[in-house]
Amino acid sequence: MKMDWFKYTRHVLVWLVSTLFFFTIISADYVDVQVATLVACLFAPFLFEPSSIKPKTKWTIDLAIVVTSIFAILFTQTYRIAFTYSEITYLLISLIVLIFVDSVISHKGFTKKIVK
Repeated sequence: MKMDWFKYTRHVLVWLVSTLFFFTIISADYVDVQVATLVACLFAPFLFEPSSIKPKTKWTIDLAIVVTSIFAILFTQTYRIAFTYSEITYLLISLIVLIFVDSVISHKGFTKKIVK
């Protein structure tokens, strides 16, 4: 069975919006983003649809996520990832728009037209 990448990206974007919104609520002066929770947002959709992924694809995605998370952790050891409230608002609005566009594309069946 083939993996639906539009559905996966929509799930990842929803998890990212939820996580960033949660960080925004519990923050005081600025929004301090933890890399571990952002990496968990990439893995979370696999928990709900493990049967729709080929084993080779899953290993490739897992390897890419591990490499990305190692670089992100090394980056955050040197630099701190923190957003002001205006920056996090723009980021949340952008992610919500991406979720909407992704759902419209997958709902309207544009994926078949794009592939052709």
